[in-house]
Amino acid sequence: MELPQLSEQEIQGLIAQAMEFSNGQYERFASRARPLTEPQRTSMDGFFSDGVLRNARVIVLENESVLNPDFVAELRARGFEFLFDINHLNAVPFREVLVYHETINRRLLFHGLVHLVQQRIMGQQKWIELYVRSLLKTGLHVSIPIEVHAYELDGRYALSPTTVFSVEQEVRAWADTGRY
Repeated sequence: MELPQLSEQEIQGLIAQAMEFSNGQYERFASRARPLTEPQRTSMDGFFSDGVLRNARVIVLENESVLNPDFVAELRARGFEFLFDINHLNAVPFREVLVYHETINRRLLFHGLVHLVQQRIMGQQKWIELYVRSLLKTGLHVSIPIEVHAYELDGRYALSPTTVFSVEQEVRAWADTGRY
C-alpha cells in the first residue's frame, strides 16, 4: 500500500490539530470521568504505580461517542483510506482520562492505562507526535509502535493476570531505546 507523502509543515500542522483535539476532548470528558473503582485498582495493582492508578479517570459513553477529528476526513481524501474511526476504538486516552465506547473489562482498562503511562513518560506532546508520525507511515493504527507495545503488554496481562510486571519499566525501556 503506497501512502501519500506529506511535507514536514503539513505533518507539524496535523500534530498541532491532534494536540488541540486531544485537549478539547479532555475538557469535554474530564468533569464526568470517575476514579477507578476499588476492584479496578486492585486488578491493576503492581502493574502500575499508585500515582497512575490514583490519577486515572474513566468514563463509559452512553448514547454519545468521540467523533473523529476533522483532519481524519482530510487525510482520507488525500489517500489515507485505512485510517481508524475513533468511535470504533474501545478506549481513547486524553491525558489521565480514558474514554470507553463500551463496558470496561480488565484487559481494556489495562490497555488504556498503558497509554496513560506512555503519555506520562514521553509527555503528551511527544506521544501525540509519535502517534501521528507513525500513523502517517503505516496508515493503520494497530501497526504503530505505541499500539503494538500496548497490545503486547495487555496480552501478557491477559495470559497471566497474576504475574506482575512494571508497565512503567517496560515503557521506559522502549522509550529509552527509541522503539516508539
